Amino acid sequence: MEDTELQQGISKVPPQLQPHVYKKGQSGNPGGKPVGAVSMKTYVKNKLLAMSQEEREEFLEGIDKKILWEMSEGKAKQDLEANVKATINVIIPDTVAKSFNINGTNTKASGDDSQQGQV
Repeated sequence: MEDTELQQGISKVPPQLQPHVYKKGQSGNPGGKPVGAVSMKTYVKNKLLAMSQEEREEFLEGIDKKILWEMSEGKAKQDLEANVKATINVIIPDTVAKSFNINGTNTKASGDDSQQGQV
């Protein structure tokens, strides 16, 4: 069995996109970064270092203080803790409740043949 056939059998990628999926071990950028190319981060860093103190101050005046802080220190860690309690009411038809021997309060609304109980 070919690798692509094996991937199609277990993949969540739709069949029409399978020909465009990289095979295991295949690089997404086979040519790689060109020799001598500089990343944007390095380019901006070098540009700021080449500025005089006054030019840097003028440049930074227009940038939000929060963004400046995140550029220098990184984003603040955000922990989220939740203590949640919930009550779930389940309505079970009488025939199902009887087959599982579930005891509960029988609540019959108009035309409703169900039993409400805790599961």
